[in-house]
Amino acid sequence: GDHSCLLVCLQILIKICFNVTINNNTFMKCKGGILASKMEDSETIQNQFIDCNTTGIYVSGSSRNNKISENIIVNSTTGIYLSGSSWNNITTNAVYNSTEGIVIRGSNYCLLFNNSLIENEYGIQILPRCSHNELLRNILQLNTVGLLLDGLESSQYYYPDENVIEENEITENQEGIYLRKSDNNEIYNNTIRQNQIGIHTLESENNKITRNTITHNQIGLYSNLSTNRIEFNSFSENNPQVVEYGSLNHINYNWWIDWLIPDENSDGFVDNPYPIAGDTINFDYSPLSRSHVLIPPILFLPKVNQTYYGILPIFWQPGQDTEGHNVTYDLYYSADNGLTWLLIIGGRTTNYYEWDISNIPNGTYTLKIIIHCSEGLETESYLNGAFKIESNAITTSLTSTYPSTTTIDRITPGFSLILALWIFLPSTFLKYKQKKRTSKG
Repeated sequence: GDHSCLLVCLQILIKICFNVTINNNTFMKCKGGILASKMEDSETIQNQFIDCNTTGIYVSGSSRNNKISENIIVNSTTGIYLSGSSWNNITTNAVYNSTEGIVIRGSNYCLLFNNSLIENEYGIQILPRCSHNELLRNILQLNTVGLLLDGLESSQYYYPDENVIEENEITENQEGIYLRKSDNNEIYNNTIRQNQIGIHTLESENNKITRNTITHNQIGLYSNLSTNRIEFNSFSENNPQVVEYGSLNHINYNWWIDWLIPDENSDGFVDNPYPIAGDTINFDYSPLSRSHVLIPPILFLPKVNQTYYGILPIFWQPGQDTEGHNVTYDLYYSADNGLTWLLIIGGRTTNYYEWDISNIPNGTYTLKIIIHCSEGLETESYLNGAFKIESNAITTSLTSTYPSTTTIDRITPGFSLILALWIFLPSTFLKYKQKKRTSKG
């Protein structure tokens, strides 16, 4: 390594090596380029592979913490193949006119960043036993399939899952992204344009397809026997935009260029749901009339018609910004049915707050919550009803099982169970407990 070398019909074999650098070599018409097994903390950079009959760079045997970057592979069977090797970085490589660009099998926690996969049969393939890999800012162009996540050869337990596909340019392929038996992946902020099919899902579930620009494809998204979450995307100039067969996707809050009116109250949502093509009856029930909209939060606590003492828990389903900006929340209460509002607290970034009501006069109150985004948009939502405060009637808090607000950044599973039981506990039982505590006092 670290010198120039021309290798014809030869290959480099590496096994059980550490801190190796292989760079600035040219492989021509070789049966195998670089074959590495059990390699760690090494670099394979700035090599060229031309007309290789098999794989340019093949890494296997639990190799880890390696950097494969700035290599050029042309007219070969496979450009880069990673097998059973995790925690590796594949960055800024270019694979042209080959059968397979980059292939990952049985490998986790790898980063594929800024690679160019052009005019191959498959640009990038993520195969069984692959999870927690990140594909970021790659270019996939003029391939038969730009990106394939494929669990076809495995049981569901080994499907590719929990991979992140973000900010990639996926253009002019026959199929841009193809999910075939692949679950629980996140596909967001990608530009998917001028493909025959932008995104194709087959027997894939629980994938999050969000905030993508899907434009000028023959078919925007084709779903077959799949159930995924499709939200906050921009669909334009696809025909059809989305088509489903045997699927039941959750489709909501998308922007459709052919469905922007009417929006009589100018709230950012088209007044009529958007119909989805195909053999299932499905709609986007909240289509956007403009691309940047705040989805208001939903207040779960306090419960209406309930009486509270001491500490009042306020809990809400988080709002959403369709462009992914940071959001904050302001909480207000009203004692006159919404004629005037008083601030409880502003600038909250979590979806829970414990309000000390020991000094609030007894009476009937309601709440509202205002969500702000970092770009200046705001919207609000209201508690659907009223609750009572009797802070002077009893001093014992009914919410002593709640964690301190200083420790709550997220709702933990155990706390969620306590919260769920509390929400659905019959109010008559709560009143009985309150009377019982009063009699003891």
